[in-house]
Amino acid sequence: MLKLFLLILLLIIFNILFSLYSLRQWKEYTEMYFLYTKLMRDNSALLKKVEERLNYEELIRYARKKGFKDITPEDIKGFLEIYQPSGKSE
Repeated sequence: MLKLFLLILLLIIFNILFSLYSLRQWKEYTEMYFLYTKLMRDNSALLKKVEERLNYEELIRYARKKGFKDITPEDIKGFLEIYQPSGKSE
């Protein structure tokens, strides 16, 4: 009977400790979530301001109208092959 009582007491203590741990984790996660949403809101506002200042859409339309083409990964690879210093010493 004493063993059963000790086992029940041990389980209750373990349950309380785990509940405290889970509440602490929940608090940390909610703080991170609210920080994330605040940062996303700030980022969206900043992105909107930057786009208004630069008028990116109009710049892209103007560049394409004047004949500029978009950069592809192959263009970057070719650029790196040309301008990257070779490992050979002269």
